[in-house]
Amino acid sequence: MSKHKIFLLVIIIPLTIILISIITYFAVGVADSTVAQYVKSVMVSNETIKISGTTVNSGEAFTGYSYTINKDTIYLKLRYSIVNPIHKSGDFNILINNNFGNIKYIYMQGKKTGDRKLIWTK
Repeated sequence: MSKHKIFLLVIIIPLTIILISIITYFAVGVADSTVAQYVKSVMVSNETIKISGTTVNSGEAFTGYSYTINKDTIYLKLRYSIVNPIHKSGDFNILINNNFGNIKYIYMQGKKTGDRKLIWTK
């Protein structure tokens, strides 16, 4: 391989990795601390959970969530990125459909395992 091709590869590969990382951050986001999350309302039925709220950080935009169920407890992890053309607001309205008849607690889960905030109890 010529020196020119090697030079181009050395430049292109790191730039591609950086670009993919930036796009992933803006589109998918990362988990945030529960201190920055404000829950306005939580409504729970046997089949549905509705949660609405916002972030107290003005420069963050809500990008999505994930949740896990452990026995009678739900852990909800919100993801945020910097406000951008894809995600413009920190407000969230989450609707989860599942069988929630045995659920007794709902926690917001932050980045770290110990970062939890109880937002609903039966």
